[in-house]
Parts: sequence; C-alpha cells; structure tokens
Amino acid sequence: MFSPYHVVMIGILLITGFASILQMSEGEKGLRKNQAKISKSKFDLNSY
Repeated sequence: MFSPYHVVMIGILLITGFASILQMSEGEKGLRKNQAKISKSKFDLNSY
C-alpha cells in the first residue's frame, strides 16, 4: 500500500505544515504586541 518513501514524504509534509502554521501564529502575536505599543505611545497627530 504505502512504501517507506511515501510514509517519509507524508511525515515531512505534516511537520512542515505544522511548523508554518506555528510560525504564522507567532507572527500574529508579534503584530499584536507591536500594535499595543503603538496604541500606548504618546504620539498625537492633532498636536502638529
């Protein structure tokens, strides 16, 4: 049915898919932190 080659290739696809999803979710957390820093800043466009 499945040769060892197919098992290895499916495993690699699953691992890389999980790693990319994890990396994207970490990126979203970083964006949320940056947005929080920006919203807390004292910069006001109306003062200029």
